[in-house]
Amino acid sequence: GISAPLLLWINEAGPCCVVNGDCCREVELERTPLISIVTPVYDSVLEYLTKTVESVLEQVYTNWELCLVDDGTNRTELVRYLHSLKDPRIKVRINRLNRGISEATNIAIHMATGEYTCFLDHDDMLTKDALLEVASAINSHTDIKFIYTDEDKIDEDGKLSSPFFKPDWSYSLLLSQNYTCHLSTYRSDILKSIGGIHSGYEGSQDHDLVLRFIEKIDEK
Repeated sequence: GISAPLLLWINEAGPCCVVNGDCCREVELERTPLISIVTPVYDSVLEYLTKTVESVLEQVYTNWELCLVDDGTNRTELVRYLHSLKDPRIKVRINRLNRGISEATNIAIHMATGEYTCFLDHDDMLTKDALLEVASAINSHTDIKFIYTDEDKIDEDGKLSSPFFKPDWSYSLLLSQNYTCHLSTYRSDILKSIGGIHSGYEGSQDHDLVLRFIEKIDEK
């Protein structure tokens, strides 16, 4: 289900696990920080949300917490699914009223207790080694504040269809487009100090966030 050029990259230089395979690489990390994953939920397609949560549960790196905030969903089966999640690393908050994606995300950020926080949409999926790669970067660069990764789209047939191989850090490029996007990981103390997501920027709230965040850190 993967195009030949992308499959070649995965096998030679890409993630340690192929999409349908198991990660057999054993990695010893000196630091294993808690990584909080924040996911606002609103009228989500249950099939997609289930795959999102399963992709977190299947992570090779296990020191994570998933903060799910339902923003006033009126679908019983969705709320029932959220209440059925029993893994102690998963935190669920159900809002009675719809407050909007910015407020729901901020509630999830305040629920988070990890040293680092990453943002995962309710229809995203992580490769099995995604958080392992984040943790590896933290170990390689002890003062790191912001991490971003490559991403891809999955079509209706389950095929990887639109890879986005991102460039090295470029402040000028970020001013013109939010190229960091998914999966982005932030130092939690700085993220909370700038007030998280700002309401009023819906649709561009992630871009606004990263622009404010990088003002607080050394580009090095």
